[in-house]
Amino acid sequence: MIAGQYNDTGMAIIQVPESLYTRIVERARALKTMPDVLAVQALQQYLWQAEFDQLLDGIDARVRHVSPAEIEADITAAAEEAREQRHADSPQHHRPA
Repeated sequence: MIAGQYNDTGMAIIQVPESLYTRIVERARALKTMPDVLAVQALQQYLWQAEFDQLLDGIDARVRHVSPAEIEADITAAAEEAREQRHADSPQHHRPA
């Protein structure tokens, strides 16, 4: 376990300013959920979004030198290849003679 404070069920205790906790409680009431459940969901969403943004930044850095026309051509070629593969794999294409 990471050093920190834990309750008797092994859950980590995170301290937040009272004003933030009040907002969490009010929002949780409105959503008919518990404040700790809402806080966990909010943290998960925040962390997921941060990881997603980092992924997009990495993609952007790798394709920044590629023109939009090249990207469109690659997408069009990939779509045509997938269409041809689906046609080749279709049951009508594999009928016995």
